[in-house]
Amino acid sequence: MSALRRTSRRRSPIRRTSRRRRSISGGEGPSYKLQIKSVLLALKETRTGSSLPAIKKFLGASPAQYRYINAALRKGVETGFFIKNKGKYKLSAEAKKSKWKKKKKKKKKKKKKVRKCSDNKIRSPRGTRCRPGPRTPCRNPEKHLKRRKLSQRKTKRGGKVYECVKKRKRSARRSGKKRVAKFYNIVDIIHPRFREDSGVVKWHEDLRDGNKSFEEYKAKARKKVARYIRKNKLKDGDVIFEGSEYDGRQEYGFSMVVNGRAMSDDDIYDMGYKAGIMSYAETYGLKKTVDFKRVIQQVKRFCENWDYDPYGHKPFWWQM
Repeated sequence: MSALRRTSRRRSPIRRTSRRRRSISGGEGPSYKLQIKSVLLALKETRTGSSLPAIKKFLGASPAQYRYINAALRKGVETGFFIKNKGKYKLSAEAKKSKWKKKKKKKKKKKKKVRKCSDNKIRSPRGTRCRPGPRTPCRNPEKHLKRRKLSQRKTKRGGKVYECVKKRKRSARRSGKKRVAKFYNIVDIIHPRFREDSGVVKWHEDLRDGNKSFEEYKAKARKKVARYIRKNKLKDGDVIFEGSEYDGRQEYGFSMVVNGRAMSDDDIYDMGYKAGIMSYAETYGLKKTVDFKRVIQQVKRFCENWDYDPYGHKPFWWQM
């Protein structure tokens, strides 16, 4: 029993070939189908064909390779490449015309190394020369050109172009900086004869037409003020002087621009120019967004240099 087991474990002397089909001579080459074709052409048995043992003998195949030769002949007969004639094989007319060509290996192209662009420049599209990108600094003699924006125009290959443009002016609320209020003296525009009347608005002298009332002329002056604010784009917190009809109390002629209108209040004038302006700012909620330091100095300087009264009487609002 031990001898039978030993003999059963013995391996067969036939060496196993790999599943990958190779030529008879060894190494990668033409398939079995094309090798059989060359054998049939070499034997020159055109009428009857060549027998299977003759083909195997000419190829010098080992027993392990017989199955590949049989399979190649069987498939060739099915496709019409070989013609079977009583156990012999010969080539068809189409098979004689075809020739086997060795496949050429494709050469791999080496990738060119692309250098990185300096100064935050970009390549648009890839492979082109370096061009200014969105973060490339603007080297321009004009100081206002400080940032780049995507332009509508493009390069010849359809790449992006970034041009230097003017820097945006951020609003006071977004940037956190307060807008500086300004002072405007418009009394000569609203009342052209204010200086002739010694620094007093005399409504009765403007009433040339007897049918027009005092209120109509006052409304006309208000329209002039609103037109000046709209035309010159005055902003919230700006202070204007349009004159007063009270002799010696010209502080009543000051008002503050709020939402495109000139706002005034009689109770504020008894506080003094500085307290009065800041009271306006607190009433209309302008303290956080507008800086009033400059306008307070301008109003004080205007009152000190008052030259509308020939007798030298100045508004005493700045003295409070």
